[in-house]
Amino acid sequence: MVPRSTGRGRLGAVLLTLVALLALAVPASAEPPGAPAAGASAAERCAALVGSTVRVEGDRAVVDTAAVVPAAAGEPEHCDATGRIGGIRFQMQFPTSGWNQKYFQTGCGGFCGAIPIDSCGEALSRGYAVAAEDSGHQGQSDGSWAYGDRRAEIDWGYRSPHVVSVAAKQYVQQFYGQAPAYSYFQGCSTGGRQALSEAQRYPEDFDGIVAGAPALYQNYLAPLSQGHLETVNRNPDGTVILPGTKAPVVAAAALDRCDALDGDVDGVIADPENCDFDPGTLQCPGDVDQPTCLTSAQIDVVRAFYAPPVDDRGRQLYPGGLVVGSEAGWPGWSIGTDTSLSGGGNFAESVLRYLAFPRDPGPGYSLFDFDPTRDAAKLRSMAKIYNADEVRMHRFERAGGKLLVWHGWADPLITPEGTIHYVEEAVAANGGRAATEDWMRLFLLPGVYHCAGGPGEDTVDWLTAIERWVEHGEAPDQVTASKLADGEVVSTRVVPEHVVG
Repeated sequence: MVPRSTGRGRLGAVLLTLVALLALAVPASAEPPGAPAAGASAAERCAALVGSTVRVEGDRAVVDTAAVVPAAAGEPEHCDATGRIGGIRFQMQFPTSGWNQKYFQTGCGGFCGAIPIDSCGEALSRGYAVAAEDSGHQGQSDGSWAYGDRRAEIDWGYRSPHVVSVAAKQYVQQFYGQAPAYSYFQGCSTGGRQALSEAQRYPEDFDGIVAGAPALYQNYLAPLSQGHLETVNRNPDGTVILPGTKAPVVAAAALDRCDALDGDVDGVIADPENCDFDPGTLQCPGDVDQPTCLTSAQIDVVRAFYAPPVDDRGRQLYPGGLVVGSEAGWPGWSIGTDTSLSGGGNFAESVLRYLAFPRDPGPGYSLFDFDPTRDAAKLRSMAKIYNADEVRMHRFERAGGKLLVWHGWADPLITPEGTIHYVEEAVAANGGRAATEDWMRLFLLPGVYHCAGGPGEDTVDWLTAIERWVEHGEAPDQVTASKLADGEVVSTRVVPEHVVG
């Protein structure tokens, strides 16, 4: 068991003519500075946002810039505005015509540090008012922005998406004269964690939430899973045991063993849970290292990658290892080089230096200074800030929220086993499958890496799926995933819901 940290109104089918009246319940300024007169043009309404302030939970949001952007590249003409709430910077885009009376917000990835407004392009093209934020700091390379700064840690941990949603919806009210009828949030990785955090901590913020490949056990994930994958693959002198060049060898053997399990030989392991691939079949003759086989030490690393990490006493530290079918994605994500850590290893080391402990050890701390047997318990305190693992979701259910959770079955950075574990516990804690299927569903995309990529079909119209569920009561039993090449669909796969409980 993984240690757990502690931690809308729903307009639904209400007639849109009532929206303006209900918007009075939104904690906005009575008359924001520069509010345009009735009948003002879109350009005037956009310009009036500049300098406008709204109160957000004891803080203040202010718009710094706003200008009308002409239609281009499939996006409509819109008012593009930037603002800030303390150290949190955000960007909003409001269609100047054809607004669908809805609001969309996206999450960010990794340590964030930049505003991913481009991820809102599809929603904007559909007529949504959209917003994104940088989680409270600038710069994405490492976690040094959090060094000794608890406010920055809290903003990144859970606060920034919430306060931006509260502020942005007030600006929607100011620009259009009414609040959005429906609000949606979608994110992947850190953004997936933000999505779950919104459902758990602020269940009134969004009607529909899509959480992709969520880093939900954040303060355990980095040191105990991603860090484990790095350290278990190192010799005492720091050199790599299983080099990235051997990952394709393992991938080909696993594929040969399990590709046909679903009756379709297509280069994708669609059913990794029932794959019985044994890396021991790749043993090099005489244990002499060769390009097309594995030494016994390399086989041990592969087995350790597949297994849940444990400490020196055999206690499981994280729910599951990497799954069979993810091997081709290991280089870079989970396998480094003799001179550099993998992406997961680098992230884990930065978390340990600047975020994982109540007192940050700083840049002198190494990933290899962390001893899971001795230090795992020290992660619990800050997990209360970063983790989105609260399973009691009754407030979200009562608010009428809908939650789509998805993960790539071949994710080489954040194992889907953690997401499956969380959903299993959430289903159990909220009354079982019959009690949760009306508001929470899980999908696993075969052959898909972290958020995108991999041999599988990695593109799903999650926004339409969550819209239909929220607005029309059409719960998704399956989704259609597509593989694109040069913007064209080259293959599709129907992915059924992964039912647990």
